[in-house]
Amino acid sequence: MSGESAENNLDFIKKIAEKMDEDDIQYFYRGLFTHNIVMDILNLIEKNLLRNKTTDKVKKKIYNLMVECLQNITRHQAITDDKNINNSGFVAIQYTKDRYLISTANVIKNEHIETVKNKIEHVNSLDKAGLKSFYKKQLIQGDISDQGGAGLGFIDMARKSNNTLGYKFFPISEEVSYFYFRLEIIAKEEIPENYIPLQQKYNLDYLEQIHALTNKYNLSLIYNDILNYERTDNLIAHLKKQFSDTNKDKNEVYEIIFEMLNALVKFAFKEIEQESQKPAIFFLDESDKQLKLNSGSTLNEHKITNYKKHLQAIDKYISDSDLSNNELTDKEKETFSKLRNMSYKFLPINDSTYFLAIQMCI
Repeated sequence: MSGESAENNLDFIKKIAEKMDEDDIQYFYRGLFTHNIVMDILNLIEKNLLRNKTTDKVKKKIYNLMVECLQNITRHQAITDDKNINNSGFVAIQYTKDRYLISTANVIKNEHIETVKNKIEHVNSLDKAGLKSFYKKQLIQGDISDQGGAGLGFIDMARKSNNTLGYKFFPISEEVSYFYFRLEIIAKEEIPENYIPLQQKYNLDYLEQIHALTNKYNLSLIYNDILNYERTDNLIAHLKKQFSDTNKDKNEVYEIIFEMLNALVKFAFKEIEQESQKPAIFFLDESDKQLKLNSGSTLNEHKITNYKKHLQAIDKYISDSDLSNNELTDKEKETFSKLRNMSYKFLPINDSTYFLAIQMCI
């Protein structure tokens, strides 16, 4: 199936993009968390996701708090042998109104819930002076738990963010639950006097919805931000490290994905260079026992003709292996010859703007 077909799949790409935009999500990773994956996520955040207008001092604070959030996953992450339970956790990075929201999820043993809940509730009940005093007390005499640390991570996140910690537990079985956690960070050196936390818009229910959606369709990574050549290279390096750490038996397949993404971005998103423009979205899914690379971007109506011509040339090459096709470069022919099929569609947003959805299957 190729060309402007597979409408349900292509409409789904637009719906995912709309959901990510609605919740201001720039980056979403779902899976198990290892030390290497955590470090690579932090590297991508530092290179691609922290806004250029943010001062170095604020960037350092945000980065340190993201370290704490990701370490919190590895500290409390539990793995169950129950095949009916999805062990995948996630991290989501959101940016809106000069604020970052870091949301995480992981499986936690039910026997640990009360301890974690009591720690968070106590931290949330303290003012600035109380947090400082409690931090010193725990540093000196705090007991080390089975998950590591003495609750210092929660205290440190509350102190540095000047915010309460959001959390929720969702039961999965008699043994385990999902632990949802969220931290809000002001991307300014001083907290505005009229500052109001974004709790009302971003209650924790939406984390459950996103988690259920990505589990259902087996979405492993979503990138929803401005893409230029430098950011594309950073994203490809990020994907290589992530999948080599968790899918060592699929290295050859993922090498194809990296080539495809590189070629795709170079032609489809080459004009999306301005920070003021709409972001491009890219995500991977393994639904229907296939590995799919999904992407989309917003285009003005006058650009559609040129994009459609190039996409038709790629589609024809995939279908016919037409070596005489002069619309493609040799590198594009080499890359796209490895695809099973490609689908694309121009979905209208308004009278002058379209969403270009592209899906490539390995």
